[in-house]
Amino acid sequence: MRWRPHCSQSVLGVVTAGFLSLTLWSHVALWAQEPTLQDALDVPAVGLSQGYRLMEGYLDFLFAAEGGGTIQTPEGAIDRSNVQQYRERFEARLAIYRAAIEQRGYESFAGTYDASATESCSRAGSAWTGLVSEGAVRGVEIVQEGFAVLLTTRFEVDGEIQSIETQPIAVESVMTFDDPGNSDYSLVGEIEDGKIVVNPDDRVLETWPQWANPPSREDLSNCTVTLEVSAEGGISR
Repeated sequence: MRWRPHCSQSVLGVVTAGFLSLTLWSHVALWAQEPTLQDALDVPAVGLSQGYRLMEGYLDFLFAAEGGGTIQTPEGAIDRSNVQQYRERFEARLAIYRAAIEQRGYESFAGTYDASATESCSRAGSAWTGLVSEGAVRGVEIVQEGFAVLLTTRFEVDGEIQSIETQPIAVESVMTFDDPGNSDYSLVGEIEDGKIVVNPDDRVLETWPQWANPPSREDLSNCTVTLEVSAEGGISR
């Protein structure tokens, strides 16, 4: 089972403008031809994880082209005239990525975690790292079915507990996911010994316009969120 993402207008706008595809595609590379299983086995774990999420994102938003809109991607514009062709292409590619992930394997790390962050995470331009840095997070719960992950962050605002969700993909000892408040912003987690160390992917700066006050590369590089298994609940194997 794969949890389906929420189709927010902000995410659709990013996909339509091509920013999401340009940001994530750089990790997998623009294939000169359709990738083979061996291609997917050879790319770094981060690239495979992000490539899988990218294909899911494309498929989730093809409804816009089916409804008469146009989606701009590095592979060309998708509209009603060619949407079925692209659907078949992306589904085939997703199947290849899925097979590669299954062959390469992934860590099991479902459980309840406490979160802490370095000081620079408050300036890293991420809603998620900012919440952790401010001390507002009251726990992170991870549910896992195979390589598909649901990460729920509970946080306190004005005395009330709220939550946000994001959906990482795990490959080997890595997981990647989008910032819940900014689908253009990718985070990378390294999983080891009951701890997950998460850092922003600084390639977000490649598509962050200067007028929108991007964070500094130094703050991104120095931002680290650490998730440690909570005393309330350990890792579920």
